[in-house]
This record gives sequence, structure tokens and C-alpha cells, in this order.
Amino acid sequence: MFRVLINPEAYARLRHLVAKSLPNEIGFLGLIDEIRDANNKITAVVVSEVFLVEQTVNSTETTMKDNAVANLMIELAQRDVDLSRLRCWVHSHADGQVFWSKTDDDCCAALANGTFAVSVVTNAAGDLLTRLDVYSPTHMYLDKVPTEVNYSLAPEVLVALDAEFKAKVTLKVTTFWPAEGKRTKKTKGRPKDKESIFDEQPQPRRGDRPNIYQAFHVEDVQVYAETHGLTADELEAQYAEGTIDEDEIEDFFYNFQYAGV
Repeated sequence: MFRVLINPEAYARLRHLVAKSLPNEIGFLGLIDEIRDANNKITAVVVSEVFLVEQTVNSTETTMKDNAVANLMIELAQRDVDLSRLRCWVHSHADGQVFWSKTDDDCCAALANGTFAVSVVTNAAGDLLTRLDVYSPTHMYLDKVPTEVNYSLAPEVLVALDAEFKAKVTLKVTTFWPAEGKRTKKTKGRPKDKESIFDEQPQPRRGDRPNIYQAFHVEDVQVYAETHGLTADELEAQYAEGTIDEDEIEDFFYNFQYAGV
């Protein structure tokens, strides 16, 4: 799935200036870096840097000065930055909701550069709404593009973290034992000191099952449901209807305990 990533430093700069501008809007231009897969297909873009240029603002709009945008392009050229990367527009809606106004739509259309552009609208609450405008062979856009801050780590750091995780984190295996009072050929001889999967309260009569949690522990219900592709609510409903028998759940936990043994 195509997505937009924002460099953490660029995002922090963005958030500070959006708050600084309240109760008014504010706008930015940004550099885009492409992420491609083995087939040279663009799978994501990164907003690597954002720039604040001279502009006039109020509570409903922001207008960048033409000469300020030109000055930014000159500055980037002097840094040997590929100007084709300048294809991101970000602006805030101050304390309002994030949406695309008619003025926003017109601005996105005016960004036409023969390829594509990324536009982001945000607000004081930190909401983000992103669109991808494609201008060739015709103008179309994709709205609500997944967007997140790119907290990426260097490969060597990831290797070190994986090693630390393996050394310090151990999976806790839970043992399940059938309850007292429900003896079968399988359960006969169960060690007396093992914890029961049933509550201590009397078990409901078969055919009179107001709630599965009166017969089984909450954790056991969740494990059984997840293993069988059900939600806890779906399992509860099937139990109440008599679709699932008490012995079936009990046998499940017996087999779970002795699986592979």
C-alpha cells in the first residue's frame, strides 16, 4: 500500500510552527524522496524537509509570496538540491477540522508539475489528511493516503535491538488443566495441585447457559475463541445457543496441554 512518511525532524518543526501560528493558518513547502521496490515501483515517499517561506495568514487562509517561493528555489539550487524534489505542500487549518476546501483543491491543481505532488493538511490537534495528485496523462488524485512519522533506525541499530530482544524476552507458556468435578477418561488422574480452568462456582446445567463466563475463565474463553477464528462475543453466543458443548472446550484445553508431548 502506498504511503507517505514524514521525517521526524521535519514533523517536529511543522508541529512547533503550526502551534506558533495559532489561531491562524500557516503553510509550508517540502522536499520529497521516493522509496522504490525491486521493480522500480514507488511504494512510498518521504517528506524529508519542510520550509517556511514568507506569507500572509489569517484564521481561514494562507498565501505564500511569489518571490519567497522563487527565493527558496534559488537557495535549494545553491545547495545542489534537485528542484524536482520540491513537490510537497503542507498547510494547517488552525483549530479547525482537516478537509480539502475549494481553495485547497485549486492550490493542489496549481501545483501541476507533470508528475505528482503530495499535499498535507493538519491542525492544532495534530490530525493529518494527505492526498497524492497525479498530473499525467490527466489530473487525478488519491485522498486519505496513509501517513506516519518515519521513526526509522539504521540497519546496525535494528540488528542490535533484535539481539537484545532475543536475549532478554522469553515467552511465558500457560498450562491449562481441566476442572475438578468434570472427570473423563482423559482427565482421570489429573494432578491435584494444578490450577483449574473453571471458576470455583457451581457449573451451569447443560441447556441452561446464561453466560459462558460462568463456566470458564475469561482467559480460556479468549484463547479458545482466537484459536477457532471467533470473537469472544461470537463464542459466547454459540455457547448460549448450545452450538458448542462444554466437553468440546474441555477437550480442547486437554489437547492443548498435551500437544506434542
